[in-house]
Amino acid sequence: QLFLDKKLDDVAQSTICPLFSYEHVIRRARTIDVIWFNDRGFPSAVYEVEHSTDFQNSLLKFVELQDFNIEFRVVADESRQGLFEDKISQSAFRPIANRVLFRDYEYLSNWHQKQSALQRFSRL
Repeated sequence: QLFLDKKLDDVAQSTICPLFSYEHVIRRARTIDVIWFNDRGFPSAVYEVEHSTDFQNSLLKFVELQDFNIEFRVVADESRQGLFEDKISQSAFRPIANRVLFRDYEYLSNWHQKQSALQRFSRL
């Protein structure tokens, strides 16, 4: 996956997934595009980039992690939000529906720019 014309692996701080749960849960978590871990080694936020698929596989990964205190995010083109809404409204995803946020590429790019500016400002 690309973010700001870079592969996600190129901007990752680590490619190691801490052993925070059972092996079958970790095996599934390792397939998530981006995971942020807290200081204790537990996932705190997960992001799935959905450029062309139907969101189902990403949502199934989130269901697997529903017992953890995690922020679930799906990132895709703004034009795909309706497809996301249709998928997340299915009864199979009811346990996580109110925890998953859709973010379009522009939103994420703006957020990243603001975070970068804040970091530069805090170094002054």
